Amino acid sequence: KNTPNYGDRKDVEAGETESSDPFEGKTDVPVKDAKGKPSAGSGDWTFKTGETDGVVEATAPGYDKVAEKIKSELPNIDSSWDKFKEIFTPYVRPSVDVDFTYNDGSENSATADFDLVGKDGKSLLDPNGDFDGDGISNKDEIEKGSNPADEESTPDEAAPTVDPVKPGDKKITGKDDRPNTEITVTFPDGTKKKVTTDKDGNWSVDVPEGTDLNH
Repeated sequence: KNTPNYGDRKDVEAGETESSDPFEGKTDVPVKDAKGKPSAGSGDWTFKTGETDGVVEATAPGYDKVAEKIKSELPNIDSSWDKFKEIFTPYVRPSVDVDFTYNDGSENSATADFDLVGKDGKSLLDPNGDFDGDGISNKDEIEKGSNPADEESTPDEAAPTVDPVKPGDKKITGKDDRPNTEITVTFPDGTKKKVTTDKDGNWSVDVPEGTDLNH
């Protein structure tokens, strides 16, 4: 006779708190005890379950925390939207399983579901959403290697430039529009060298021994 129902998944903006009530509109439900267990992967979230009413209060991680989490996983995501969804679904869409015990000794359970949304009110898992509000969709940011939760992180659309190369040069130089960016230089024989740009975006690599450059 006491049937808890948390309803649809509740949207929670980064850094905000939302509540989900299993007995919406009812005040006389004889709950003796309610215990909540958050789902795996929801570590940065905070959940509180009301012991006498089962109301779950969910506080989402802030934008900085979400950006930090995504940054740490970017190498594993490898610019794949599908990989991003696989890794981040438990983080973005957590749930809390709540076990109820009533005054008459009866028991049952229900699950409260939540979704992490951004400044546009859309889920971080929505490919067309713009979580950080920088004008670039979540999917575009992931596929172009930038962070959809950091408005300062946007896709690098400009290729690095290479200064003119002369036969016999022992060093190749150039410039990029960003400091501290990794540049990969591929030589005619397939040899690759990586270098990081300096604070002004300049970069240079030594020509590998035995490699002759021509026009």
